[in-house]
Amino acid sequence: MTSENRDVDCQAAPRFWVVGDYEWVAANEGNAERYSVYLPNAAESYPVEDYIESTKEDGEFSDEQLQELDECNNDYDEILEWIQYYEDEGAELFPEKKIHITHN
Repeated sequence: MTSENRDVDCQAAPRFWVVGDYEWVAANEGNAERYSVYLPNAAESYPVEDYIESTKEDGEFSDEQLQELDECNNDYDEILEWIQYYEDEGAELFPEKKIHITHN
């Protein structure tokens, strides 16, 4: 095989694939990709966006309460205050980032 008909390979040989997955782990506030809320009364945690969506759908809160939640305008401190007032006074927010994990 001459160099004229050889495939151009921009990758270093040998090539291999790494099979893995992603998971969310605790992060510093400066590099958070999302925030989750921990509700101690339920012993559960949820991404804030998922919590807000399910709160609006489940019918547990009044229209006035949901309006107050909308007025938080994605301000995590205000969202936490709303959750602590209406849902669980011990609620906490924690920052997370997604990392790639490989399986051996």
